[in-house]
Amino acid sequence: MSTMEKLFGKKFNTPILRPMAPFFIAGVVVAYGINSFANLLASTDEFKNDPRNPAAKKNADVQSEHTLSPLTPRTKKFMSIENLKVNDPFADDVGDTQPKNYVHIRIQQRNGRKTLTTVQGLSKEYSPKALLKAFKKEYACNGTVIIDPDMGEVIQLQGDHRTKVMDFLTDKDKSKMGKYALQKDHIKIHGF
Repeated sequence: MSTMEKLFGKKFNTPILRPMAPFFIAGVVVAYGINSFANLLASTDEFKNDPRNPAAKKNADVQSEHTLSPLTPRTKKFMSIENLKVNDPFADDVGDTQPKNYVHIRIQQRNGRKTLTTVQGLSKEYSPKALLKAFKKEYACNGTVIIDPDMGEVIQLQGDHRTKVMDFLTDKDKSKMGKYALQKDHIKIHGF
């Protein structure tokens, strides 16, 4: 007598169902295993006394307040999280000396070898028209001030003058920026 006949009787021992015998047997074993595990779990004292078990509510008054079930979380093992500040290990300074608003100097390719340099993000204390006039005189180039709804007033110069503009904005010489000079870490240069 085969295993199929023992488990399911002779009606499942047909040529069509015979190749599927391992799956039927596996299903019966898994179902038997789950049922056995549930019975075993229900018979343990931890499950009977667990407050998450509906049948254990009857036994809740019997259990002492100082004893904990193995299935309940133990909060004594967890520590509190107090330091939620973001710390950058590669930052130069720990304090809040990082500027929030940068001056961005970008280059745009126009056509062929022609390029445009744009300066944006200057604060309101700097006059873009006065800076443009100084840039045009210093670098012998043409330029304009464009009003953008997102970026505000943007200075646009003909040619690649990124490093020259940065040097001009950070120069503390009285003939250039003087006391209004920016620090180099407040300026970001973008482009190839």
